[in-house]
Amino acid sequence: MKKGFKKIMAYFCAIALIVTSVTVYNNKSVSAYEDSEYTALTNGKGAAVGDWSELFAGTYDGLAGNMSYAGSKLDDLSLKIDESCGKPGTWHLQAKTKLTGLTAGKTYDIKTKLNSSMAGILYEKTDVTGVVNSNIEIKVGENETTLQFKATGETETLVFELSGMPTGCVIDFKGITTTEATEIVTTTEQQPEEDGYYASIKGQWTLTSPWSAFSTGSIKYKGTADSNSATVDIKFAEYGGGDWQTQLRVLGSTNTVGPLEAGKDYKVKVDYTASKAFDGLVKVGEKAENVKFAEGTNSLEISYKAETEKPDIYLNLGYAPADEELNIKLTLVKVEDIQTSVDPTSNNVTSADVTSPDATSADVTSPDATSADVTQPDATSADVTQPDATSADVTQPDATSADVTQPDATSADATSADETTTPKVTTAKPTVKPTTAKPTTKKASLKKTKITKKITKKLSSKKVKLTFKKVKGAKKYTVQVSTSKKFKKVLYKKTVKKTKVTLSSKKLKNKKKLYVRVKAVGAKKWSKPVAIKIKK
Repeated sequence: MKKGFKKIMAYFCAIALIVTSVTVYNNKSVSAYEDSEYTALTNGKGAAVGDWSELFAGTYDGLAGNMSYAGSKLDDLSLKIDESCGKPGTWHLQAKTKLTGLTAGKTYDIKTKLNSSMAGILYEKTDVTGVVNSNIEIKVGENETTLQFKATGETETLVFELSGMPTGCVIDFKGITTTEATEIVTTTEQQPEEDGYYASIKGQWTLTSPWSAFSTGSIKYKGTADSNSATVDIKFAEYGGGDWQTQLRVLGSTNTVGPLEAGKDYKVKVDYTASKAFDGLVKVGEKAENVKFAEGTNSLEISYKAETEKPDIYLNLGYAPADEELNIKLTLVKVEDIQTSVDPTSNNVTSADVTSPDATSADVTSPDATSADVTQPDATSADVTQPDATSADVTQPDATSADVTQPDATSADATSADETTTPKVTTAKPTVKPTTAKPTTKKASLKKTKITKKITKKLSSKKVKLTFKKVKGAKKYTVQVSTSKKFKKVLYKKTVKKTKVTLSSKKLKNKKKLYVRVKAVGAKKWSKPVAIKIKK
């Protein structure tokens, strides 16, 4: 009995010794620092520490990130993960350092040695050139990571993303070396799918040009870029993942957008169509602007002072909902070029006068799908006569542009002024000169109509019968038919006088989904879109 008891006791002692040694290794073998020597980072604020340009920890989007540090050298920095979400690529925990003495155009290898008390996942990337080594498996004990990049200048920032390391983990950096590469690693550019769209790779940047994408979710995209604009179409199969968890970019190193004139002021016009509203961010060079993408077709402007000839363009779309479809076009125009486009001898802009079209110009009261409805925005687009804080005030331009519509405070509305009223050019902000013509009262806006009967058609038929409510004061009505409930593209358009009409077009044949809406010419809002029931 005594012998058996001694054997059991010896067995438990052996287990305790093993556990103790592992604990000692985790706490001491990785780091020589005592717990009292660590300094906690302030949540959400970066700190420059010795050779490290920034150490960062932040809790946001419901994901935790808290970290402490000891030491300050490239070969002597200890990071203690106090709290981690455990999700790699979420960038809640970061360590950055500057690489200097590089030569633009040369390729370099970066080797990093580190010890870890626990296993996890690490990301490593270069900030300027955007090369990412993702999902690096870190084991307990000694580790070495490698990353190759082509320098675009004398400096580069190396970033370590630690959100994939578990809470309680201690990481000791033991050295970072940068040497010119003797063997260049070649990569094959990603090919588009049959529909022409590229697919994202979860947690990695895609190898596509001019646009590339990073997402922890799933997106498809395709885009173009030229000297002063960049356009991209994006389809979200999943939620974007949160702040910066879905990004698209055009890097200046691709030599597509630009050259700009450094030091000059530019306007970045962002035209977009979104199927759902969400918050995002547009970044051109170092200028980052938080934006609200509204549902429908809209535009906004960002002021930007060029720091370089070839700026990077980034879109932070991490808050895009699942099944979102987004089309964006960014156009960069120099401010002084905008000012010189105004005719100095008159108060009129040199482009077509949309408030007084002649017989040869497009009817602005019944625009087609390719042009924005300037005078009659529907319910899905921003009312340009009542702009919000995110859009340029169309009816009250600032002093840098010709004031084409702003009436004198004592005169009638300039959009309905008598034809004898003439603008007066001055060296200050142009104003409208009052005359002895009789003032006219502003016409009340026509009301919204309503489609009153259900609409059906055969799949093979090209005709649709439509009945809608008469609007008091209206002489004509614009009818639009689309395959989209949001009327992203108008399939058929017609201006009619009667409220009971038959539409006829080959374009309406063999369409499984059709929607129709009506608006009185002169009204601001369209009727509620109605689905046409298709019979086989």
